[in-house]
This record gives sequence, C-alpha cells and structure tokens, in this order.
Amino acid sequence: MLVDLSFRQTSTVIGQRKDVFGNGKLVGLNNHEVGKMVRVNVGANLQVLSDVLNYHDVWAFSLADDGSTRQGVSFFDVRIRIYVGGRLFNIHLVVVPFYDRHSVVNIYKMICKLLN
Repeated sequence: MLVDLSFRQTSTVIGQRKDVFGNGKLVGLNNHEVGKMVRVNVGANLQVLSDVLNYHDVWAFSLADDGSTRQGVSFFDVRIRIYVGGRLFNIHLVVVPFYDRHSVVNIYKMICKLLN
C-alpha cells in the first residue's frame, strides 16, 4: 500500500507506532532522521535517473513544470518525461514550495537555482 506523507507526517506516524506497539527499534526517529533517509533515497534515485538518461536508446526528454496551491502554500512541481524501452515515463522530479509572486522572472530564478 502506497501512502504519501511529508517528513513531519512520517515522523509522527513512526512515533505513534512506537508508542502503540512499544517497538524499541523505532526509538529516536525524528524529523532530522527522516530527512536524512529521504535525502539518501532522492540522491540514489537521481543517480538512477542519470543512468537512464545515458542509455543509448534515449535520445530526448522533456521537463514539464506545474504550479499549484495546497492548504494555502504554493508549490512548483517539476516533472521529467522520458521515452525509453518503448515506454513513456512521467516522473515527478521535485516539488518545491514557492513563496514569491508567480512572475516569469521569479519562476526563472527559482528553476535556475533548483537545477544548479
């Protein structure tokens, strides 16, 4: 079963399970530890993405950007679309909170900073 949770939500769920089941192995997991695990997973997945982009039969990819607002916070979603092995993959690369006005100049600066 796949569930989408933020760092804080994941930490809270793990803490609740520890309290309910008394599982000592879950002791000490906090927002910082969850963040470290997520950064390692993101780094590993970006390496896989880099390897896929280097396949001999991948000759093009596209970046798709989308902006939305959830619970009063604006987000900017960057997706990459790759056609490889006869299949089209639509991968959510990163979602970034976006606090500035949504002008072209601000979006351009944010994308440049993100990709650098």
